[in-house]
Amino acid sequence: MTTPVIIVALIAIPAMRYLARRKIAIAEKIGSRALRADAMEAVTCGWLSFVVVVSLAAQWLIGAWWIDAVVAAAGSVFLIGKIAHSQAE
Repeated sequence: MTTPVIIVALIAIPAMRYLARRKIAIAEKIGSRALRADAMEAVTCGWLSFVVVVSLAAQWLIGAWWIDAVVAAAGSVFLIGKIAHSQAE
């Protein structure tokens, strides 16, 4: 397990959440669909950072080399659902 990767991912989770919220607020204020789309990219980045942390922690705790694929698949399904929900709004 690489410590720098975990540190960056752990910092990215709250940082991307904050960034996305600010971008959404500004996008609504100025009516920018482009900025709202950019905010959704920040949301996705935050979730992907979470997936990295979960997968590395699971590998370290249970030693399962295959957990990356399982967590990536589950994370992809979750993100697709989030994207579909955001498009419906």
